[in-house]
Amino acid sequence: MGSPPHTFPATERYEYVRTLGQGGMGMVFEVLDREYGHHVALKTVLAHSSASAELLAREFRARRVTHPNLIRPLDLFIEGDQMFFTMELLEAADLARWTWSGDPVDVLSTLGMGETIPDPRQAKAGAGASQAAAGQWRGTALSSERIRGLADICCDLVSALDALHQAGLVHRDVKPSNILVTAQGRPVLADFGLAASYRRLPGQPAPMANVAGTPGYIAPELFAGVLGPPGDFYALGATLVHAMTGAPPPTDVDLQAWLAPRCPVAALVELIVELLDPNPAGRPDAEASFARLAAIAGDPHRRFRRASGQFSHGRGASMEEPFVGRADELGVLDGAARDAAAGSGAAVVEVRGPSGIGKTALVNAWLEGLADRDGRRLLVLRGDCHLHERMAFGGFDNAISDLRDHLVDEDELRLRHEGGLASVGELFVQLRALGWADELEEGGEAPLDDKARRIAAFTALGAVLAEVAAQRRLIVWIDDVQWLDGDSDSLLEQLLGPGVVPGALFVLTSRGEASGEAEPAWRASAAPRRVIELGPFSERETAALAARHGVELDEVHRLTGGLPVFVRMLARGGEVAGELGVPAAQADPLSALIRRSIAELDGPSQRLLDVLVIGTGPMARRVATGAAQTPSAGVALRALEDLGLIRYAQADASERLAVFHDRIRAARLEQLGVDARRELHGRLADSYADASPHAVELLAHHSRHAGRREAALGYTLAAAERAEGALAFATAGDYWAQALELGDAAAHDERAGWAEKLGDARVNEGRSEAAAQAYERAAALILEGLGEAPAEDSEAAQALARLRSQATREYLHCGRVRDGHRLLDELLSDHGLGLPTALSRAMARTLWTRTRLMLRGAPLATESAQLSPRARARLDILWAGSTGLAHLNFALADFLLVRHVDAALACGASHDAFRGLCVEATAEATIGGPLFGPRADRLLAAAGDWLERAQASDYERGWYAVSKATREYFRCDWPRLVEHAERADAHFERHRVLRGSGVSWERSVNDLYWLSALALMGEVEALGERHEQAYAEARERGDALAMHNCRSGHPSLLWLYRGQPEQARRELALALEPQRWCSAEALGQPWPEGVFSTPDLHNLLAQSQLALYEGGRAREAYVKLHEAWPHVGRAMLLSMRFLGLELRYLAARVKLAAAAELRREGPPTGIPDWPKGLEARALERAARADLRKLARSREPCALPFARSVEAALPGTKAARRSVSLADAVEGFGALRMGKHADAARWWRGERVPSMDERLARALVPEPASG
Repeated sequence: MGSPPHTFPATERYEYVRTLGQGGMGMVFEVLDREYGHHVALKTVLAHSSASAELLAREFRARRVTHPNLIRPLDLFIEGDQMFFTMELLEAADLARWTWSGDPVDVLSTLGMGETIPDPRQAKAGAGASQAAAGQWRGTALSSERIRGLADICCDLVSALDALHQAGLVHRDVKPSNILVTAQGRPVLADFGLAASYRRLPGQPAPMANVAGTPGYIAPELFAGVLGPPGDFYALGATLVHAMTGAPPPTDVDLQAWLAPRCPVAALVELIVELLDPNPAGRPDAEASFARLAAIAGDPHRRFRRASGQFSHGRGASMEEPFVGRADELGVLDGAARDAAAGSGAAVVEVRGPSGIGKTALVNAWLEGLADRDGRRLLVLRGDCHLHERMAFGGFDNAISDLRDHLVDEDELRLRHEGGLASVGELFVQLRALGWADELEEGGEAPLDDKARRIAAFTALGAVLAEVAAQRRLIVWIDDVQWLDGDSDSLLEQLLGPGVVPGALFVLTSRGEASGEAEPAWRASAAPRRVIELGPFSERETAALAARHGVELDEVHRLTGGLPVFVRMLARGGEVAGELGVPAAQADPLSALIRRSIAELDGPSQRLLDVLVIGTGPMARRVATGAAQTPSAGVALRALEDLGLIRYAQADASERLAVFHDRIRAARLEQLGVDARRELHGRLADSYADASPHAVELLAHHSRHAGRREAALGYTLAAAERAEGALAFATAGDYWAQALELGDAAAHDERAGWAEKLGDARVNEGRSEAAAQAYERAAALILEGLGEAPAEDSEAAQALARLRSQATREYLHCGRVRDGHRLLDELLSDHGLGLPTALSRAMARTLWTRTRLMLRGAPLATESAQLSPRARARLDILWAGSTGLAHLNFALADFLLVRHVDAALACGASHDAFRGLCVEATAEATIGGPLFGPRADRLLAAAGDWLERAQASDYERGWYAVSKATREYFRCDWPRLVEHAERADAHFERHRVLRGSGVSWERSVNDLYWLSALALMGEVEALGERHEQAYAEARERGDALAMHNCRSGHPSLLWLYRGQPEQARRELALALEPQRWCSAEALGQPWPEGVFSTPDLHNLLAQSQLALYEGGRAREAYVKLHEAWPHVGRAMLLSMRFLGLELRYLAARVKLAAAAELRREGPPTGIPDWPKGLEARALERAARADLRKLARSREPCALPFARSVEAALPGTKAARRSVSLADAVEGFGALRMGKHADAARWWRGERVPSMDERLARALVPEPASG
């Protein structure tokens, strides 16, 4: 082994063996691939430039067409000065040499532009070969036997050329030195340096063709710029001449006469003459050439079949798939594209159907048609999912690579997103090639809050895609979405959000199989969605597709079930009816065919197939061959390819193997027993450990199924840590759950730690119920390990309190209120506290504690006292309970709040007391009046004074601002509320960046009041912007209550302001536990169950507003209001400032609208719960009673509410109505409730541009007529 020349690339992976040859543009070396342990050929360019890189990449990609007679590419490297690719190394002779001698020699490949490598061992070839190579013919013609062998070889070459042509490529340099024949007689077409696309690709202009090739083999039409398959068949004719005579055909002779003495087979002479016809239309095509060559080879019945290629063509060049039918489905795809173009966000089309039904062919055919019809440039980002594969954002992995490749070459794209691109580069390593993570490396500080980093990355990626979609028609296609991982699901849901990627169409192909798990989050998005249920072909369509594939079977539809993939498999296998060997009554002939094909495999091929069958998806070739434990991997691979049992999947420029279809996998798995499967999993675990030791996810999977529990546990823990670090919360949670299952013999404290991490992952994922169960399990494991209750102030006691508090919070967030109350009661009892057994007792004890606080005062020390662990836990429990229940059970939350403030003041915990006093101030502000109203102001003033004395943190300043915003809500001062909310958000953001997580719940409370104020003010643009951000953050952290707050209540006015009642209805359908209080058992449930909560209030508001907006549904709204009213009173909501008045205003509006409907249409027939005998006059009397209560109030909102109702009451005189509406306009205006004021103006007869009758009806009752 000599020293490598200076042109050999510096690489640790490849070890130089020898130089195979050099041309004008590059060199070819034999190298040892240390990673795979075998010898390969390495080709590099001599001149390093962008043009060289482009040529090298083009040649490599052209080689990715899969066919047994095309040389196989391996890896491409274009990084800086490293520009090379590798390919299989063959022991073979070129065609001319093989024709005369049949002796294989090392591969010597043309390096490009017609320059050939001289053969250093030419003397070793026979005399005939030397004469042929030298272009000399001494009158010795090939024997008929040799000609038959040459024709047989050329049949395979025609098939290989046809595969290239079906992929839209032409070779442009077919000649003997580029055709290699192995010792086994397998011809291989090599050197794709001049290969070019001759067919217009979807969305792209037709490429310009340059004249290229080797003189003597270039078809005449190429000089005129006409590029196409006939040019390669011209070169094939010249190649046949060269193989027989030693030189390409002369141009100045009668070719037929000249060939006659040189070729004794007249049929071959005739074929060559036709292949060399100057008119491309006169040359035989692939099928005709194949048939004539097969006859010359002595096998006239040999069938020409186009190789059907890969089931899912994936990421390389692909062979053209025949496509028939599906007109209706193509129309649905067109409609989805129109949805995307017309909408303010992305649109979705889901193509469902079983494996092999033709989903991929349908989408491919539609994309080609779309590019032909559409003037906009098309960009398709393709992702795919795999069963059992656990990879962070695995569903988007390939799509992100596509995006990277697009952005690298996109000149007109100018991205400007401050601070966002670094986070995208941090999450998706493929994009780091664009320099998107540089700002972090240059000294910027990454936020410590993992969830916030992920939200930022999602948001920035959406902005990038939106900019791409503004310039191109963007299609994001994700295949096999039924296996979409949880993290990709979260990303997809984000990208489908309103206004995130306007104009983009997401095409999601899936098998439509029920997984038994919860509905994916992306389906809850409001994006326009169409669904295509793809069924089998009809008998006629199946026959048409079979004919296109060359399959001639009378019962092809019955045999294939109308599934296109099985038609293709029959064609690939060359099976005809008489060859199947399957009885006509056979229930599953294809499985029988598959099993028979597998049984006929040799040992190495069968072992390799079994490895791929047991794998989780596409597998690196080295891993597969290592697990198969066979040295003849190349032969095994070719056998599996020829039978159509495997496919090649390209991912990240590395070749991966996969089973061609799940039907093959299923048929083989039926034959593999439990012991055989366990052995295969063990072999794969060993192979991954040797070849890819960092693939801990796959090592965990195969070790577990091999029964190696200890090894599986170690890999599973490593995989969980990796997923956690990648912010892949769903994947991390799955691994922590597996660790708990595998590690049942581990120490209790270890398992408790895993369970807590499982809870943390489920919280971040948005699965609150699963998180609560995980925290409870962690607490139970700690107790099991101790064997007895821990000492009060021990670390174990603190951990138990923390875990059970977290479980309580998550149960309350997900609506499992009873479980939340159960845990809270246990926690309080453990700390000498307890839940009151009745509402009256809760109110009495709250009043007593609040009175004691008022008498004692609330002095706040500047510094907090040192607390015992038990005292600390007690305060945390009371705080968690009061805040967790704040929007679920006001009375119970109030009870826990005053206990928290009392305890904090008693033990000198000034920071806890500060927070509690801020909330207490808001609670007293809801009561108002001459006593509690001023006291709330004094408490907030004292809290503000403490902030300055204690040099408080951003968190505490943010909490103080939230409390002031809440107070303004109940005082109806919406502009000031917005000021405080903005200030709170800024403080919380600074705290998040500096300290990490810990402000999600606080921000959701702030958003609730902020959004409500903007909605009541009618600030539509500001409301929309804030709503989008708040909803995205709530969705990302999985806060069901916060998402509900965005979907209902005052914020739901956003869609009515925009004239989108359908959107309001969709969002309301997703709201948290709608109408829980309407159950028949609600009032009879023991307290604190069955309480009318804030979500119930928000649902009532949103439902009533929507019903009034749409018209004709007021009677339906009244029934819901009538059912809810006892619960409203029981929850003491009518006694709260603003809320009580707003509820009475809502009740009066609904009653008056329902009365008007009764007068017009009579009693409803479709509402079974309508109160028997209820008449319009009774509803109007009830509305008048509401008016009297509104009129007695001195709150700022009472006047416009009362005047609006007065104007709508029948019997109110016209003059009085006019005055009342004028007062309402003035009152709403004073409160800055602009849309309400506009509605009152509308009813006065003014034409307000931003108002219409539907919106006016939803905000202000329609005035009575007469």
